[in-house]
Amino acid sequence: MRNPTMAPWRFGCRVMRAGARRMGRAGDGLHRSLQQAGIPFSENDFRLYDLKGKHAGRRAFIIGNGPSLRIADLDRLQGKLCFAANKIFVAYEQTAWRPSYYFVADELSALNCIRELPHLQEPRFFPFDLLHHIPRYPGATFFNRLQPREPRDDTPFSDNLLAGSWEGQTVTYHMIQFAVWMGATEIYLLGVDFNYPAPPKTNDTQRFGDYEIHVAAGQQSHFSKDYYRPGDIFKGPRLEEQEIAYRHARTYCERHGIRIANATRGGKLEVFERVDFEGLV
Repeated sequence: MRNPTMAPWRFGCRVMRAGARRMGRAGDGLHRSLQQAGIPFSENDFRLYDLKGKHAGRRAFIIGNGPSLRIADLDRLQGKLCFAANKIFVAYEQTAWRPSYYFVADELSALNCIRELPHLQEPRFFPFDLLHHIPRYPGATFFNRLQPREPRDDTPFSDNLLAGSWEGQTVTYHMIQFAVWMGATEIYLLGVDFNYPAPPKTNDTQRFGDYEIHVAAGQQSHFSKDYYRPGDIFKGPRLEEQEIAYRHARTYCERHGIRIANATRGGKLEVFERVDFEGLV
């Protein structure tokens, strides 16, 4: 629901945006300054701003796509506040459950999902740097991806999504930041195994920045045997950097009275306290 106290500002921004476009770089600088101050300016900013505290006091479920995730789990989460990502839609034919919010943050994941993205109905979120792959779908919201200078030593946690969401080498980290921004006071991870077996590879291997990119031959490596199609591209996870990010999420949540726990069955993520999923729902 839109904040009625922002209505005059929204109206004024429509006029100012036209002027900012004519200002070029100076207009971009003004926009960035407003974002850093937590003040919405663009229509996309307002979509992010309207989410702030939207689910205050609620519990949120962050769904990973690891092998431990079961379709029956999703059935039990029907109507709950859920964040999910990437190829979670592979499960849609087997369950009426749908996530409250859907994310893609990784470029290769975006390419693997590109055929399905236009047909998803749930609110969708992507980093701005994926715009060269993902068009501005109606209703989609974009966010700035913030990169730590020293990811192995410090991965900040964002409390201002207008400025951006910090990268933690996993889309799960972005979803946690969004859940906190929306006011969740209990956050539970499910299917975040932190130990994904890679699908078999073909001989087609390429370099992508610091990563070695492989082409999947097709085989179960997540919650579904259909998760990777033959020809999908993937890279190995940076688990060490992910763990650092998770530790920062734990620290931030502890300081702000937010409970974050791991309801995954098994797996190797031990940063958060373990809880029994069956006891939650």
